[in-house]
Amino acid sequence: MSNRVSLKERSGLIKANKTSYQPKDSIIIGKDILELLSNAMYVDPLTIYREYLQNSADSIDEALNDGLLENEDEGRVDIKVDSINRKVTIRDNGVGISKKDFEKRMTAFGASNKRDTDARGFRGVGRLAGLAYCRELIFRTKSKEETEILELTWDCVVLKSILLDPNYKGDLSNVVRDVVSISLIPAENYPDHFFEVELRNIIKHKKDTLIDRETIEHYIAKVAPVPFSPKFSYTEKITKSLRDHIAMANMNVFIDDRIFPVYRLHQDQFNVSDTIQDSFKGELECFTIPNVSGEVGAVGWILHHNYLGAISPKTGLKGFRVRCGNIQVGEDNLLDEIFTETRFNSWTVAEVHVIDKNIKPNGRRDNFEQNIHFLNMINHLAVKGREISKNCRNSSILRNKIKEFEIEERKIFEKISFLK
Repeated sequence: MSNRVSLKERSGLIKANKTSYQPKDSIIIGKDILELLSNAMYVDPLTIYREYLQNSADSIDEALNDGLLENEDEGRVDIKVDSINRKVTIRDNGVGISKKDFEKRMTAFGASNKRDTDARGFRGVGRLAGLAYCRELIFRTKSKEETEILELTWDCVVLKSILLDPNYKGDLSNVVRDVVSISLIPAENYPDHFFEVELRNIIKHKKDTLIDRETIEHYIAKVAPVPFSPKFSYTEKITKSLRDHIAMANMNVFIDDRIFPVYRLHQDQFNVSDTIQDSFKGELECFTIPNVSGEVGAVGWILHHNYLGAISPKTGLKGFRVRCGNIQVGEDNLLDEIFTETRFNSWTVAEVHVIDKNIKPNGRRDNFEQNIHFLNMINHLAVKGREISKNCRNSSILRNKIKEFEIEERKIFEKISFLK
């Protein structure tokens, strides 16, 4: 007779001999959580523009629902870049925050009121993105009914010194009280309703991209919910195919005093390399993907071309990209796995927009939470990946045959020339 105890029996024995109780001491949330929510969460400085524009999109949506804005075209964000004084200001004409909610919302951590709504942000930490990249982070706002501007300031210099101080014994709430101040200022020369982020004394980081206007515009054009250019031939078709399924949230984002807003980077013609140019051809391929319940879980489009090779990264077009709330999640290589050869993703110009609320971006928005719903979407997208891979492979074979023919042709002409 065996003396072995089954896994089920062992589990029962452990449970029977276990004593459980609730934590008795106060739960301590230490100061280092702020470092995790700023420095560790947002490695690429440019992601702060994505985070603040995401909040702007939600605020503008709310203003539309409340009747403060008549239509989507009135939603606006102004970005002012002062490279001399190393300062950036991002202001939207969304609903703003009321005085009664301001302090509570702006000093809360991971307590967003957006969870389980149609809003894009829901973890309540995105506004902290700028803490790691400037010496002073300021938030200003005014809602329609208020008569004064509310201002909250983070002293990032003091914050960094506290985070580095091993003798500081305070917890997260103590840190906030030591580095945050709240003020009321006159509402003169400010809009009726708005929200504004100001980063002062921006720290030089890598190539100083945070105050480089061209880099900022290129990044926003890739990831933010901005409209396609009216000069792009497929603008109307793409917008029409998506509008029935998702809130486009197209915002007019203006950088400094430029006349035209930031548009998506798509053009009829694009550079495959420094010497090769290609163009989109044929009809736009639109598709939907069912979720695990059989309802529409994602919707997307593919722009076919001649598949002449990997598209230049400078174009900002390459890759089968993923968007949630019309904001890009991850980079252009997020869907490499759906292709028979990963290199073919860089030959592709396509997007898929997630609708299924069970498919959620992770904290960094560089990927999605891994679950059965996300896997279902990937399995369906793999069909599209194989089809595009086939186009890439056929194009590559054809070009190789043409090259072989041209080589033989040159040899023949050289022989004819020799005989003459």
